[in-house]
Amino acid sequence: MVIILLFNLRASLVVSGLLPVAVLITFIIMRYAGVDANVVALAGIAIAIGTMVDVGIVLSESIVHRMEHRPPGEDLFTTVYKGSAEVASAIVAAVLTTIVSFLPVFALEGPEGKLFRPLAFTKTFALGAAIFLALVVLPALAHTVFSVRSPRRLWRLTGNALLMAVGIYLGAGGNPTAGWILGLVGLSGFGTAVADPYLPEAGRRQVSTGKNLLFAALTALLITRMWMPMGVDQSLFLNFLFVLTVLGSLLGFLFMMTRIYIPVLRYFLKYKALFLLVPAVILVAWTLIFRNTGREFLPSLDEGSFC
Repeated sequence: MVIILLFNLRASLVVSGLLPVAVLITFIIMRYAGVDANVVALAGIAIAIGTMVDVGIVLSESIVHRMEHRPPGEDLFTTVYKGSAEVASAIVAAVLTTIVSFLPVFALEGPEGKLFRPLAFTKTFALGAAIFLALVVLPALAHTVFSVRSPRRLWRLTGNALLMAVGIYLGAGGNPTAGWILGLVGLSGFGTAVADPYLPEAGRRQVSTGKNLLFAALTALLITRMWMPMGVDQSLFLNFLFVLTVLGSLLGFLFMMTRIYIPVLRYFLKYKALFLLVPAVILVAWTLIFRNTGREFLPSLDEGSFC
């Protein structure tokens, strides 16, 4: 998802690297804060994943946009700094808004507090770790990643040929998934290295887009191999087709929303009263329909802690 959204492999690696480190920091804080890792606490981390990804995507995209439109003569350090500083305050404000919205949960007492406070703690820990990593670690990591120059054409050809050879070896040795992935990565890199000197700038961009789509498909294949959503009794192809369908549907809906967002936003900015009428009607309907419901929400949950 990140690869397809950013269409920049290096930026995608930077964003994806943020997630496991932030989750690890969350578990470390939980260990010393005495928060048990039960199912509700882990749900807080799962809920925070979306915001954590947003933080990395916003910062990385700002850096990439700045790199594509930087003034002549501006060094990479200044570009990364200005790209990060441009969105840093907005990121902090957005994440702090989410953290503050969970403050009432900390005030719950009795069984409700025992059930839901771990979720609020873990979500707060995860978002705090994401802010720290996004503002301190991610710009430095982005500077390191984007400062790496492409190797010479001969080394690129040799390295990708070795990748293809390793892929064939793994495929013949009983690990076809890893073999296919390494082989295709090596083949795409080898083909790019061969064709680059003969392609115009527009052609190189198209090749880069194709490589990003290939890497996304290979990542989906790896997810399929580990997940097998339709069951291990079904073929890998059917499971892979299911994963592609799910991801394709989500991405199709996302791209559709990006297409209609600007005209819808312009329409509702032009007719503000009509837009404000929608939440007002929902609020009134909610008040009338659910005014006689109870005030206590405590679902039955029989589970333990595994650490």
